[in-house]
Amino acid sequence: MFKRIIGIALVMILSLSTKIIALEPQVMQDTVTDIYWEYLVELDEEIFEQREELLIEESDDANPRDESSTIRIGVTRAHFDDVGSILRYFGNGVDFYILAAPDFRNVDTISGLYAIFINCGTQGVVDPEILRDFVYAGGVVYASDHASSLLIDAFPGILYHSSGTRQTVPARIVHSTLASHMGMGELDIIFDLGGWRPITQLTDDATIYIVGDVARLGRLPLAFSFDYGRGTVFYTSFHNSAQATGEMINFIEYLVFRIQNIEGDRDMAARAAREGFVYGGAVFGMLGAGETSDIFYYDFDGESDFMLMLGGGAEYFALQLIDPDGNVFDMDEFDADEYGIRLRAPAPGQWGFAVTALDNGGGNGAGGTMAPAPQTFQVGIATQQTTTNDTILTRADLAAWLAPSGLDDYAGSTATFADVPSTHPHFATIQWSAYHGIINGIGSGNFAPDSTLTLEQMAVMLYRYTYTIGLSLDADPAASLIDPANISPWALHAASVLYAIGIDISANPQAAATHDLVEQIITIFLTL
Repeated sequence: MFKRIIGIALVMILSLSTKIIALEPQVMQDTVTDIYWEYLVELDEEIFEQREELLIEESDDANPRDESSTIRIGVTRAHFDDVGSILRYFGNGVDFYILAAPDFRNVDTISGLYAIFINCGTQGVVDPEILRDFVYAGGVVYASDHASSLLIDAFPGILYHSSGTRQTVPARIVHSTLASHMGMGELDIIFDLGGWRPITQLTDDATIYIVGDVARLGRLPLAFSFDYGRGTVFYTSFHNSAQATGEMINFIEYLVFRIQNIEGDRDMAARAAREGFVYGGAVFGMLGAGETSDIFYYDFDGESDFMLMLGGGAEYFALQLIDPDGNVFDMDEFDADEYGIRLRAPAPGQWGFAVTALDNGGGNGAGGTMAPAPQTFQVGIATQQTTTNDTILTRADLAAWLAPSGLDDYAGSTATFADVPSTHPHFATIQWSAYHGIINGIGSGNFAPDSTLTLEQMAVMLYRYTYTIGLSLDADPAASLIDPANISPWALHAASVLYAIGIDISANPQAAATHDLVEQIITIFLTL
């Protein structure tokens, strides 16, 4: 489950202050509705040493549940970093609010947010259990440096940290879309304060963006994200105040765009999964009408197809593709629709693409639309899946797959099923699944944990799972399925829901469920 690794943190503008002198709401530009809070601070060396006790009252003017806001982000007070200044600089179409400590322990306030940004040194104001539920239901979290202690409490078993010394770390970008966005593969990251948090253990399921060679500790992840339920957590080990370089600003831009556009990212991941492709992430940027982006390059082996997909706002942009010989092609010269290009077994070599914001009402093969004032573009990259995992799952395997981490309370609970004693390796996850109504057993108080999982059993468990992640899916059995008569009555509705997302199990519902099929379905569910 774990692998030994190498560190990350993203610190924003060092502030030694905790004393508020002025608090004024500001509107950034005439063309955008971003609201930010600009404040002056007074240096106080004594409070600097007592950073964990930071508790400041907040104005009631900001209401994160205001329906006029499309994306609402709650931010902790600036301390060792100041992520609010980053949102102000890069934000477009985002309302964010610097909230008081009690707000981060209020379920009603938190549930009205799209994302929570936690500055290093302010992690004590956020309740770990509320944060965990927020992410599981689809929320997004960004945290840096010392806030790793909060993530460890909120998401047990995902990560562990150590302590780092003041140093400059030679780092390497290992995420292809980030490397393409930044146009580079290596950079130096400055840790100008001791006691920062290198992440020494991390779940294998994390997406790592940057790694670095940390003194005494070796190669560690310095920036990464991981999914939990329907949500995502982003973390960096470094502070941006010490990274005032063009390269680091470019990285922060990527991170903020990624968080802002995560819904589009999920939509593209679902589209890729439906078509049997592996989603590799997206690049982001902002263009005004008539402007063209830099060229983003990728190396392809020529052995599989790949897709370029335009995310939200696709009607405002067009793609151009550049082959390894430097020839430029428009979208209509390929297997394309208004939302992207599918290239079949391209010639091996370095391919590139650029994005143009439309200014004449044409393009994209669908009539196009003139782009308004600067819009964020999002292009996802996916490659055809060439490897398979046909491992047949058991009923216990799926229960373990669906359950979150940190189930100590369930590990000590009274057994629900006679054939799943507390010594069973999946006892806690089966208990959790039973408590949340995902599984009911096979009768006579048994669950048959080690029996092969059939497709219709899989359908029912996955359908019930959607309720735990806040989805409400429905389908009409009469209007779907190729062979509905093959499906057991108790599984018909769940099978119809799968059919509605492009998965038909009716041909042989008693067949065994495989790892790849379950992964495909869950990927689609998590992006709905």
